[in-house]
Amino acid sequence: MLVLAGLGATLAAGGFFIARHIYEAELPPVEAVRELPLQVPLRILTRDGKLIGEFGAERRDPLDYAELPETLVQAFIAAEDARFFAHPGVDWRGLLRAAVNLVRTGERSQGGSTITMQLARNYFLTRERTYDRKIREIFLALRMEEVLSKQQIMESYLNKIYLGERAYGVGAAARVYFDVPVDELSVSQMAVLAGLPKAPSRDNPVNDPERALERRNYVLDRMRALDFITPEQYETARAAPVVVTPEKVAVDIDAHYVAEMVRQEMVARHGDAVYTDGYTVTTTIDSRQQRAAVASVREHLRAHSARQGYASDRPMIDAALRDALDETPLPEAVVAAIETFDDYPDLTRALVLAHDADGMHLVTTEHGRVTLAPDDYAWARLGDQRLPRGSVVHIIDRSRDAAAEADGIALTGDDAARNPPDWRLAAEPIAQAALVALDPRSGAITALVGGYDFFAGRFNRATQAERQPGSAIKPIIYAAAFDQGYTPASIIIDAPIVMEDYALEDKWRPRNYTGRFYGPTRLREALVHSRNIVSIKLLRAIGVETARDYLPRFGLPLERVPDNLSLALGSPVFTPLEMARAFAVFANGGHLVEPYHIADIEHLNAEPDAPRTLPEEIAAIAAAAGVAAPDEMAPEDAAARRPLPLCDNPVPATFAIRAREEAEAEAAEALAGADFPLGEPEPAPEPEPTLEPVPTDAIAQCIPRTVNDRVAWEAADLMRDVVRRGTGARATELGRNDLAGKTGTTNDEADAWFVGFQRELAAAVWVGHDQPRRLGRGEGGARAALPIWIDFMRVALDGREQAIPPRPEGMVDVRIDPDSGLLAHPEATSVVFETLPEELVPEMTSEQNGGEGGSALDALY
Repeated sequence: MLVLAGLGATLAAGGFFIARHIYEAELPPVEAVRELPLQVPLRILTRDGKLIGEFGAERRDPLDYAELPETLVQAFIAAEDARFFAHPGVDWRGLLRAAVNLVRTGERSQGGSTITMQLARNYFLTRERTYDRKIREIFLALRMEEVLSKQQIMESYLNKIYLGERAYGVGAAARVYFDVPVDELSVSQMAVLAGLPKAPSRDNPVNDPERALERRNYVLDRMRALDFITPEQYETARAAPVVVTPEKVAVDIDAHYVAEMVRQEMVARHGDAVYTDGYTVTTTIDSRQQRAAVASVREHLRAHSARQGYASDRPMIDAALRDALDETPLPEAVVAAIETFDDYPDLTRALVLAHDADGMHLVTTEHGRVTLAPDDYAWARLGDQRLPRGSVVHIIDRSRDAAAEADGIALTGDDAARNPPDWRLAAEPIAQAALVALDPRSGAITALVGGYDFFAGRFNRATQAERQPGSAIKPIIYAAAFDQGYTPASIIIDAPIVMEDYALEDKWRPRNYTGRFYGPTRLREALVHSRNIVSIKLLRAIGVETARDYLPRFGLPLERVPDNLSLALGSPVFTPLEMARAFAVFANGGHLVEPYHIADIEHLNAEPDAPRTLPEEIAAIAAAAGVAAPDEMAPEDAAARRPLPLCDNPVPATFAIRAREEAEAEAAEALAGADFPLGEPEPAPEPEPTLEPVPTDAIAQCIPRTVNDRVAWEAADLMRDVVRRGTGARATELGRNDLAGKTGTTNDEADAWFVGFQRELAAAVWVGHDQPRRLGRGEGGARAALPIWIDFMRVALDGREQAIPPRPEGMVDVRIDPDSGLLAHPEATSVVFETLPEELVPEMTSEQNGGEGGSALDALY
């Protein structure tokens, strides 16, 4: 028997060395384990180099062995390879045990792989379950142990093993699942990570929390059996819940909506390779403007909520946990309960412990116990108004009982760095908003916010929310009228009208926002004060089809524009980006820019650290801007999307001046209160002039004009008055005279807008609910949207000189009688000045203005 055993051992050893000689020549060099190329994620930057997004198929955070907590290393050893520091790379006991199991059951249910073997398999071999692969794995593991220390092997393993959710290595996994560095992991969290290598996609706590809990408990049992943790640590870790805190990628600037736009566009162009191949995208976003946009949207959405009265719908904490609220530190179960509350950026979650004469006593997970003085939540008191149970005011104003405690609220503070911070009760946002700003000279998007918080929902309201603009559409209707020969001095009678609405089988009685009527009104005053009746009559006068055909000149899609007079009140639906683009036409003198958000794309060459711009990306960027990329331009010059000059192509206005008899008849009819049937055929519009085409080679180098420059200037001049003394007058607090814009409010105050511009920047702000409903009494464009625009522009225009575009050629200053809209008498004392196209200066002078007796209106009849 001894002879046979010795012979068998000799033959096995000989076979082992022969096999090693055969396989060794085919094995990769072990040193390559340190040189494996890491996949480089897609990085997205602002135009000034700030990180706004990073997307990768692999999330990595490499660590040195010295940075790995000992307990974390022990957790993986307990779960995967208890004899790691004792065996030579192959655990012969484990292999023998697996072999015996195979003979007994006929199944390969036990693999006997060590950590070294796993590292070899994951990076040099396939995962196919064959004996040939297993033999290669054994020899490669032995070879790795010959040239690498145990610490080096463990470091490589823990840095490169896949742990689910695109996380490679424990450094990345700690942040992906728990949003903490490895040195802040609890024993329970370490055990969760150590339980993942067996089936990372199936067992991770995001996809299957129950399975992750089972694996966590198995690892804890093994760690206790190996004396890696004390009984106390074991009991505490077993009792802790498995709570996932998803990582929020650390970025320099909060522009997640823009980053997602870029990610989608890059994937559409290049597929999933964008996550691994080292693309770096530079956007057109200005970091200073973006930061101001985010702050303004969030601050004023909370202010809007506060105006509606505070009422929280947060659930109350489970009664069984209330007794634990006095413990220090807070038990993990209490922390987990608080973390189930909605988490809003810039706000801190808290629980109400008690309320007395000293104030409201709270507990937070980040700052422990805090107390709010009565003045810090006095704004929330609403007197005798009935409030829902669970609201903070209800808690404060009713007698204290057990149910009043442990309600969830939110806090805000002027300076969270203070100790203690300056806490106040916060109103949680109940509405949503969007802001988008672009350069009217090029179309480059400089700031974009698609909602209060990207992580609460990725619906991008700046580019996807198609909402009615209300009165914000009026400047475009007025521009269409100016193109037809009306001027800011033209008179329209603001008087009641009644129209048949055959769609509703009822009569339509439009009215002004104030509910009043103002009689004869110059168009300038009508727009400044947003008179609905004047807009409807003006649209009827020029023809609905004429106005509809004019909207595409501003980039507004015709398929979303109704074919009736409701167009005058903003019944189409457009996105904030489309509205910003439309108003950019007024800002730049009539040129239609193409909005774009990608300025440059770089891609790693085969040579390390040698970025290059892809030629196909140059073409794509140019195509997005509606221009051609000149072949003679160097790639680096063409890729960096510089503002294109504005074409000097003339766009003639129609200037189809109506006959005086027609104007007089309309005025008399309006004053008589006659009906205007909606179904009555509109008067045939004057034929559009043929626009002079812009040469093809010029389009490649400039942005063509689509609106007559005098028409654009007149409309912009009216909107400057809107800001100076009209519905947008609140913007005068910025102390500038070059701002223009228009408020917009829809029926029942469901949507609030302000779209405004300066020569170098146009911005649109929308406020509303995703499912349309009333924002609140008085929450129109001037109150809900304009303050967001003001605070954004305060930062965006800081340091920019004031600049009103010069008036185009062919415009002259005239003295106008404010009552009739006609030329004022030379001796008149009541006059206004208007700048009009020279061919549209009124020829009739009001002799009554300044004379004795009579009325200036007599000139109309």
